[in-house]
Amino acid sequence: MKIELSNEELRTLSQMVLLGEYVITSCPKPVETTKKYSELANSLYRKLYKINMPDCDETDIEDNEIADVRDRLYDDIKDSLEQFEEDVYNSFLSFHS
Repeated sequence: MKIELSNEELRTLSQMVLLGEYVITSCPKPVETTKKYSELANSLYRKLYKINMPDCDETDIEDNEIADVRDRLYDDIKDSLEQFEEDVYNSFLSFHS
C-alpha cells in the first residue's frame, strides 16, 4: 500500500506518532510489546529526516540523527504533552480523593 502525504502532513503524522509512542511506552511493558511501535516510529522519523536531507541514503541515517528528528518533534508538541500529563495527574488525584 502506498500513502501519499505532503511534507506538512508527514510532520503532523510524526508528531501524532511521537505522542502515541510516548503513551504506549510510558508504563512498564515488555520490550516485545512496544518494539513494533518504536520500529514503526523510527521508520517514519527516517522518512521525515530524508525530506530535509534529500541527498542522504535512508539506510545511512544514524540513530543520533533520528534522535534529532524526535527532539525537534518533541519541541513542537511539548505543550500538548505537558497538558496531557497534567490532565492525567489531576484525574488521578480527583479519583483518589
